[in-house]
Amino acid sequence: MSIPEEKERYFRETAVVLGRGGFQVERGTDSGLRVRFEGEPLCEVTEDGGIIYRMEDAAYHVVEHGQDWYFKTTPGEELLAVSKKLRSYITSEKGAAPDLFIKMFAGGHPITTEEYNAMIALRMENTGKVRGVFDINFDKREFSAVHIMDGWQTWAMRDVSAAVYHATRSQFAPDDDKWCKLLNHLEGKEITSAGHLTARNFSFSDEIIELDGKLNFYGGAQAETVFQGRQAAHHRMAQRTGAVGTGVQGHSIRAFTAPRRRKKALGDSLQHLGGAA
Repeated sequence: MSIPEEKERYFRETAVVLGRGGFQVERGTDSGLRVRFEGEPLCEVTEDGGIIYRMEDAAYHVVEHGQDWYFKTTPGEELLAVSKKLRSYITSEKGAAPDLFIKMFAGGHPITTEEYNAMIALRMENTGKVRGVFDINFDKREFSAVHIMDGWQTWAMRDVSAAVYHATRSQFAPDDDKWCKLLNHLEGKEITSAGHLTARNFSFSDEIIELDGKLNFYGGAQAETVFQGRQAAHHRMAQRTGAVGTGVQGHSIRAFTAPRRRKKALGDSLQHLGGAA
């Protein structure tokens, strides 16, 4: 069999295997296979069996000492990695860490607030183009991240640092175990941040009336209703994606780690063909 025939056979077999795995495959004009997942570009399989991934960005807004910075990194980082950076920064002895948190990110590129907001929207849409969006405010001691179903989630920095400690105590634990421990220790510790209020933070227990040119109303807490709504949303996503894991926590892991799981699924599909993820 000639080399061109072997190459064509390899591409045909690879396309079949990836198709069974739920990926969409098309032949590129540059002698490769273009792979999509849920309609979004994921990578390209080259003729020698290599895999070239499309790089996902992450966006950051950092506030420290009254100054703020907007920037992105490529490739971007997920919640666990950024949380580990935070713990390292705030627990290191003086002189052992940079004088500013933004210096913990090598290769950061400044972006505008408009670009930052656009990346929030892409993250919420779960396009796979944005790996994470973070708002880290040292002046308020708050750490916020965008969840693809629930939007902004905010925790006190001390709680994030403690969760990272418990999640990473075992150096050789699988990443999924670390994610479970991280989210387990953050569960129930979410706080309401003035910078990230959404409609779900408000409810009204009675009608709104106008009196002397002012609006009068009574606000009521509906924590149980909100929690049940979030459970329903997680359940719907689990049905669509075949989520592994139980309860809200299992689905949260999938929501925070979607890009990495796409790559793992691709690697599993190509393993017996000699591909490497």
